[in-house]
Amino acid sequence: MPWTETLPRDKRDKLAAALAEHGSEHVAYAGGDENYAGFLLAADVICRKQIGVSIFDLADYCWTDAYHDDMTPGDALRGALAADGF
Repeated sequence: MPWTETLPRDKRDKLAAALAEHGSEHVAYAGGDENYAGFLLAADVICRKQIGVSIFDLADYCWTDAYHDDMTPGDALRGALAADGF
């Protein structure tokens, strides 16, 4: 089950609204898969708050694998940051 579907309805609605407003890059990266794009957007928001850059500014990371392995955006971000030396 996609990570976004594990969220309560109100959080899914907020994520969908944020994706519609700010997530065009995430939707493009996700090939139009809005569940995956929501996962990326959530990881990106956390990353920007923690270190001030986008996930797209980090070294390459297997975001798709993390998504398909049912990782949370926070867990995936921790993996990406560790891989990038943070």
